[in-house]
Amino acid sequence: MSAAADRAATRPYRALFALFALALAGRVTYTIDAVRDMRHQYPARPVTLGSPWPSIVRLDDNARAAGLQLGDRVIAIDGRTQEGLRDLFLGLHGKSPGDEMVFSIDRQGQRLTLGTKIDPIGFGTSTIALIVGSAQLLLPWLCFAIGFWVAGGRIRDPRAWMLLGILLGIGELTHAPVLDSRGWGGIGVALRFYHDVSASAWAICMLLFGIYFPQRWRFDRRFPWFKWAMGGPLAALSLWDAAVNSIASIDYPAAAPLLFTVPAADSIVTVLAFVAPCFFFIGLADKFRDSSLAPGDRRRLKLLYFGTSAAMTPLFFLILYTGIFYHRLPGDNEDVALALANVALLIFPLTMAYVIVVHRAMDVRMVVRQGVQYALARRGIRSLQAVVIIAVVTVGAQALGSGASTPSRFTAIALGILVAFCLKPLGERLRLWLDRRFFREAYNSEQILSELSEQVRSILDAHELLDTVARRISQSLHVDRIAVLLQDGGWYRPALATGYGAPLDFAFPADAPAVAQLRSSRAPVVVAEGGAGGIGLERLDAQLLLPLASKKELLGFISLGPKKSEEPYSASDTSLLRTVAAQTGMALENSRLSEAIASEMAQRELLSREIEIAREVQQRLFPQTMPEVAALQYAGHCRPARGVGGDYYDFLALTSGSLGIAIGDVSGKGIPAALLMASLQASVRGQSLTRGKDVAGLMANVNRLVFDASQSNRYATFFYAQFDPATRRLVYTNGGHNPPLVLRGADAIPLEVGGPPVGLFRETFYEQAELQLEPGDLLLFFTDGISEAENAANDEWGEDALISTVRASGGALPAEIIARIMQAADDFAAGAPQHDDMTLVVARVL
Repeated sequence: MSAAADRAATRPYRALFALFALALAGRVTYTIDAVRDMRHQYPARPVTLGSPWPSIVRLDDNARAAGLQLGDRVIAIDGRTQEGLRDLFLGLHGKSPGDEMVFSIDRQGQRLTLGTKIDPIGFGTSTIALIVGSAQLLLPWLCFAIGFWVAGGRIRDPRAWMLLGILLGIGELTHAPVLDSRGWGGIGVALRFYHDVSASAWAICMLLFGIYFPQRWRFDRRFPWFKWAMGGPLAALSLWDAAVNSIASIDYPAAAPLLFTVPAADSIVTVLAFVAPCFFFIGLADKFRDSSLAPGDRRRLKLLYFGTSAAMTPLFFLILYTGIFYHRLPGDNEDVALALANVALLIFPLTMAYVIVVHRAMDVRMVVRQGVQYALARRGIRSLQAVVIIAVVTVGAQALGSGASTPSRFTAIALGILVAFCLKPLGERLRLWLDRRFFREAYNSEQILSELSEQVRSILDAHELLDTVARRISQSLHVDRIAVLLQDGGWYRPALATGYGAPLDFAFPADAPAVAQLRSSRAPVVVAEGGAGGIGLERLDAQLLLPLASKKELLGFISLGPKKSEEPYSASDTSLLRTVAAQTGMALENSRLSEAIASEMAQRELLSREIEIAREVQQRLFPQTMPEVAALQYAGHCRPARGVGGDYYDFLALTSGSLGIAIGDVSGKGIPAALLMASLQASVRGQSLTRGKDVAGLMANVNRLVFDASQSNRYATFFYAQFDPATRRLVYTNGGHNPPLVLRGADAIPLEVGGPPVGLFRETFYEQAELQLEPGDLLLFFTDGISEAENAANDEWGEDALISTVRASGGALPAEIIARIMQAADDFAAGAPQHDDMTLVVARVL
């Protein structure tokens, strides 16, 4: 693995170790204080300091008898200036009951020095107090041990972290508030922060565990935002309170403005921390009623639900009665209730341990056993390597210090260096031999999965992918016979097979029972010995089938034969292989998509080249030379919306000396329109040689030719005119095209006379008209791609804007006018895609 992947793989372990160190420090310090308290050796706090800092806001009888009063400003305690809340506990923690604490105070400008005796805290000597104290010691350690055991065994399972948060939080909730960890100095502030956060985090973890164990709650699938609405404010307020309290521990004046920044923050946290765990029980109860729940999961839920209920119900009602409704129980009843609640709370971690260990709800036992075996094997080899290195160093040192000859010394040193270099490969070979010897039953499943995931994601070749997966599974589990069958029409045929004496030449039908089960469950299928697996499964010698599925279909499956160890596939094996198969299925689908995309790209490249050739051919169909015509300057331009288009313009040098001007717009776009455009051009050029000035007859013949050469839904708008340079007369007919304009001074004369578009009806009559042009007249021919150019808001440019642009061009040459029109249309579109072909012809009469 790469360094980045290695860091990512070890990050959860580093986080767990840091949390373990902090929690362990908290447990050890609290245990020391609790034992000290039970022996009546923990000093009670004589006063409490608060705002305005540092004023006495509470004091005990001894302090009152010593002369201290509420509101006194404390200058120092035992000579220590009180900068934050921890300073009082630092001085107190080093004292014993019966010692004296000296206060230097300022009372309305008068400075006094008063000493007060310190009493022990103690729960008393009653049996009830002893029970409460013992429970408050035993429960946190039990929660600590179970929580980190599960999290260490299932380091990548979010539910294991949720369980750890629950157990650590319960351990902190039973923390006696009179035993303040801030008396332990700098680490005490960190422990106090940890305590405050854990006490609220347990409620969030209870909520999440109820949602995700053993499977996701259907309520959360419908309302995934609910957990964030409940847990988000609780987490934010808890972190804020913990941070502010930590600052107040070190520098109270700096924290004072922050203490009441969030109104009613404590009340909100209390309510949310009280309500959130309720959904743990609601979620478990609802899942228990789910008919799709597996019998094993139903049994675990039942144990967990009733065990947790029995553990937490007494404490729940006690908090509800005394903490929410502020009622007090008479006499010693409250102590009795607290003792019973603490004893009952012990049931919770015991229930968790029973469900996890005995009923294997999270399969921790298998992981821990394999991890320990593998670690012992690896550590044993490394220990042997260390012993050999020490021996080599010792021999080398003795050789240097002995009276041996120089060649003998150098020989001993060289042999020592050679042995040191050979140790690592020898150790690796020894480890591999050990794996083969014991069939690697203690493999590191998470490491294998991580490494295989890295490889699978980067492999696009299907054969290489399947070969890599089969080889790694074989190496990890020591399975000889592995076959991969992929879908081929209505059958599943072998695509890869290892460990078989002869090639596999059979196929599974898509409706075979084993295939149908894989398709429906998308989960590994264990092939029962002697079961009705079919002839195919017998030839495969299959013991476990793994589905290779995409989101929509079963792409194939992997058949695994027996292990060399002849051990059955364990639940841990199946869980690992299920994930590997899922990743392989996704990678196989990606491989197929990559092949399809590559094929499509090749087709697109071929099509693009063909379109480029068609564009070049079409460009040659447009006028390549401009016949010189007296009394007329003219130019034309076409810009297709795609590579090729259906717009058409042409200039024809007629035998009479006139100039034929044609412009058209074929319905549709792309290659079909371009083909009809070529047919239209050929028809026009052929007819122009024989019709003379009968432009209406030319249009009628062109209409019949286009109609016969195209489908019924194909037509073209078309305008044709002949300009006589001797008389400056224009004869034209318009076949349904945008009327060209003759701009004469302030007038714009449309050329509309004609008939319907060509190719729409076979027999059509067209009219022609004549117009006497004058020097200075400007003729503007265009297709609707010009006038209907659109911007991103689908607004059209329009003929008025077109005419304004032409008039603003003054006496510019026709080619320059065309360039200005195209630029003005593009400026209006402002980057919006061109949706239609754009064609222009501009002519100026001289």
